[in-house]
Amino acid sequence: MQHDRPTPQELAEAVREFLQAEILPILDDHRLKFRTLVAINGLGIAEREL
Repeated sequence: MQHDRPTPQELAEAVREFLQAEILPILDDHRLKFRTLVAINGLGIAEREL
């Protein structure tokens, strides 16, 4: 039996949503917040490319 869930796109989406909803709001360090936004945008690009 092959287990093909979650898909790579679903994984990227889950990580992006977690960063956006749970991590980004609690960050006080501006540099870390910027880097997290870059990661969120990168995951969004990856989602669209998958």
